Amino acid sequence: MTERESTRMNYMIRKHEPLLQEVLGLQLLFGLIGSCLFGICGFIVGTWQFAPLSSFIPGSVGTAFRTVGWYIYTIIIRFTEAASAARRFVRAQKARLARAAAEPSSPEMESTFKSDLIGVDLDKPVAEEKPAEPPAPKPPPIWPAVARGWALGDAAPLVVTVAAEETFWEGASASDAADEALLGSLDAMGVETTLEAWHARMQVTQTDAPLGSRRDVRVRALQQLIELQLIKDGLEPERLHLIGGDEADEEAQMMEQGWRAAWRLSAARGLRCDAVEAAERMRAIVQSAACQDDAGLYVGVITTAPEGAAPIGAVEGAIDFAISAESALPMTSDLALQPERPVWTELFDAALRRADAQLQQHRTAKRSPVVAGASSLEPQAGSDRTGGAVEASALRWVHVGSDLDRGLAAAKALGARTICLDGLAEVSELPSAVVSECRL
Repeated sequence: MTERESTRMNYMIRKHEPLLQEVLGLQLLFGLIGSCLFGICGFIVGTWQFAPLSSFIPGSVGTAFRTVGWYIYTIIIRFTEAASAARRFVRAQKARLARAAAEPSSPEMESTFKSDLIGVDLDKPVAEEKPAEPPAPKPPPIWPAVARGWALGDAAPLVVTVAAEETFWEGASASDAADEALLGSLDAMGVETTLEAWHARMQVTQTDAPLGSRRDVRVRALQQLIELQLIKDGLEPERLHLIGGDEADEEAQMMEQGWRAAWRLSAARGLRCDAVEAAERMRAIVQSAACQDDAGLYVGVITTAPEGAAPIGAVEGAIDFAISAESALPMTSDLALQPERPVWTELFDAALRRADAQLQQHRTAKRSPVVAGASSLEPQAGSDRTGGAVEASALRWVHVGSDLDRGLAAAKALGARTICLDGLAEVSELPSAVVSECRL
């Protein structure tokens, strides 16, 4: 059975009735002839008058017209598919050449192609393979430095970590708004799915084929949902451009960007200005009341927002650094809006090591460790994210949040002194509460 006969049977169209593909092919033919003979008027008459009329002519003449329309449509489709495949091939080759040009020492192109095909470096003998290097030694735990810091008192630098989603903006409402915007985009595209299906596909993708970042996981899961809907509709994912769209991966990337933009917009709208003002005033009050002249104050936020979605710029004047859970946690960690205690432990470790790295930079530069205003949110070039393999400096640590069961409980178990925002009459009391904790 030919493709034409199979299509006719699938749509239950009788033999003397035209297929949509046949009509489209005739419209292309008569529209081209009419435009060449009589311009725009000929194009309109040929497309909307002669083409439909000729497709309904009975007998052998009508069969001939319908056959011609089918083959014209088929030729156009095949040509479009070939052009799309050529475009993808050229784009892949450009990316390949760009990667090869970025390498400091690239072998000959022919050897590179052969090596990629068989998975073996042809220019390197097997006997010259070097044994795997041992893993880098893990830095010592940071928590003893906290105990030493509280033993020293005001002479030790003070680190104040703030849970952003519990203090400055509502993470749950921002996530709900982003999910609602994503579902609206998928529905407008004709993809029937649910948030549960998206989250399940992200979990499977992260487990079976780990990618470089959580953003890649989200994009891959959205791409799979789009391709699944295309298959349900009887359209191959590679033919998405034929209906006026891009490839499924490009659509997924745009939707993921829209999801993060909706997250950031909702968080910015729900920003608590009183909390930001209290954090900005905290530096002057706490520095003068709870720190000696040679001790420093480092304020950092910990956010579980998607990478690039947290409105950090709104609180930049009140903090010294920011820790993003998506970049600080390994891909194997289960990242949620309210992570469990083991996840918070990793985030606290990253925050304290970032503060220790900034402290070491200030001491090395032989300048006052007191930070007047917010310093760079990222380590400077040459700095060590982990604080190095040496023992960390003594640090006092206060954590601010509102989740008693997770963040605050984990911080207290690790030696921090904690402040629950729900226990304060007003957020403006935050600086004095930090001073009180340091005086205990």
